[in-house]
Amino acid sequence: MTSNSNDFEIKQRQKWMATLSRSSCQELEDAWQEISEKPDYHYLRKPEIGSIMVRGRVGGRGVQFNLGEITVTRCTLKTSKGIVGVSYIIGRNTRRAELVALFDAILQDPLYYKDVSSTIISRLKASYDKKKAEISKEASTTKVDFFTMVRGE
Repeated sequence: MTSNSNDFEIKQRQKWMATLSRSSCQELEDAWQEISEKPDYHYLRKPEIGSIMVRGRVGGRGVQFNLGEITVTRCTLKTSKGIVGVSYIIGRNTRRAELVALFDAILQDPLYYKDVSSTIISRLKASYDKKKAEISKEASTTKVDFFTMVRGE
C-alpha cells in the first residue's frame, strides 16, 4: 500500500469518525436499524466512562494551560471478520459509544463501506451541518459590532 492511499484512508476515517461522534444516540440508533446484515462482534473494551483533561491556549497560540476535565466514554470492539472499531465520545452515553465503534468497524469493511458512507454518513453529516448552521444563525443575531457604535458624547 502506498503512502498516498494510506493517507486517503486515514482522512476518510477521520471524516466519518467526526460525523459519528457528533451524532446523537437516537440518530445512530435509527441508522443502525437500517443495516440489514448486522455483523457479529465482541468487545475488546466494553464501553467505559472516564474523564480527560482539556487543555487550552490563549488566542490559540499562547502557552498551554489546563482548562478543566470533561467526561468521555470509550469503547473498542471487534467484528467476526477481525475488524476493530473504536470510539471516544464526549459524555456518559455507553450505547452511543458502542454504536460509534460499530459504525467505525463496518465502515472499514468493503462490504459495507460504499452503502453506509453514501447514505447513512452523508445523512448524519447533513443533519449536523444543519444544526450547526441554525446555531450559528441564532448566535449571529446577538452579535455586536463595536466598531460601528457611536460614542455617547
